[in-house]
Amino acid sequence: MIEAPGDTVVIAGAIVPLSGTTTLQVLAKAIAVDGPSGGQISVTGKGQSIVLEAASVLVTGSLHSADTNGKILVRGVDTVQLQGPLDVDSGGEARVTCSGIGCTLNVVSTNFHCNHLVLDAQGDIIWDGNSIATFGPRDLIDIEAQNGSIRKSGAITIALARGRLAAEVDVDRVDAVSEAVGFCQACQGTPTPGGVTPTVAGRTPTPTITPSGPLMTASLPLGTPPGTPVPTVTTSSGAGTPTPTTTASAPLQTASLPLGTPTATATDPTPTATRTTTPTRTPTPGTTRTPVATPTPCIGCPDTTTGGIESTFFMRAAGDIDVSGESYHIAEGITITAGGNINLTNTDLDNDFGKCGEIVVTAGGQITIDGATLIDDDCRGKPDVSELNGREEVPHTGFNGVVGSPAVDD
Repeated sequence: MIEAPGDTVVIAGAIVPLSGTTTLQVLAKAIAVDGPSGGQISVTGKGQSIVLEAASVLVTGSLHSADTNGKILVRGVDTVQLQGPLDVDSGGEARVTCSGIGCTLNVVSTNFHCNHLVLDAQGDIIWDGNSIATFGPRDLIDIEAQNGSIRKSGAITIALARGRLAAEVDVDRVDAVSEAVGFCQACQGTPTPGGVTPTVAGRTPTPTITPSGPLMTASLPLGTPPGTPVPTVTTSSGAGTPTPTTTASAPLQTASLPLGTPTATATDPTPTATRTTTPTRTPTPGTTRTPVATPTPCIGCPDTTTGGIESTFFMRAAGDIDVSGESYHIAEGITITAGGNINLTNTDLDNDFGKCGEIVVTAGGQITIDGATLIDDDCRGKPDVSELNGREEVPHTGFNGVVGSPAVDD
């Protein structure tokens, strides 16, 4: 148990419970699991086996809970971000919640493997480049933006550029994660031998810092208001000891690099990789499972959700839902409900295996099915088709606010 209600906890190494314990719980003002610096958590206990609870939570490293009755709980109030590539691998339930008013849940390039997955936010859910693989019995996926929309990551980039998120953040709030970045910059830097460079007339000496460990980047997390101070490093006169200072930055900081990302030179090649899919595994009760390797990133890859023979999927939002180009292969029910529009462009909704179920898509506005593949099951010899805005017969296009030409509507 790590309790630091007034501080930030940064996990920058592989964490396992102490001898004689089986679970890990962290309660703090802010939490960062720093994957690029080796941060990850692996446990073997039952019940609430991993609990990360703070005002702000940033996870860039994998979470593994081996016991079939174990749970992974990530709970935030102001913001929760899962920025992959990373695994959330649980023998039982995985639950990620963002409970504050307007709280945004940002999930990108994350592979979920569990029996029961719940994503719940009071604000928007940014959902892009993820995969879900569930296993029985009676696996369930429930994704809900209670007072917001479910969008692609491009939407948050636009929002940052327009300063929309800045209005949702109290300008006087201390950004504990950014403070931690600045602290690590200062504590890991070591001046070169010889102390401070001699002063040239009219100029301030510029120290040369040689990092003794992985250098932390100074980019700020998503939602940081423009003008937030960015930690820098200078030296005190004569001693050569790094002292953190701050200078105000004018432009909005980029949100593309997570905590702990090493700095790169312009000559570094850009890695290209394909997504690795976690194989479906059926754990035996009472046994543990070996965590899968951290996946490689796949920018622009479609979201893929695959359930077991009794799987059920729910997605709900008060606003719009954009699941364009994604694939949902679920045995029983697939239910997607939005108060606004639903974008199913090039989306695959398929429940033609396992037990019987229904595909029901309901929008307060318009459903776009251009290029979509919609295959409802032919259960026990009774042909069925998807229900779109109350119409359960083909063609769907042209009826009840459904537009576009699907690739398959069967």
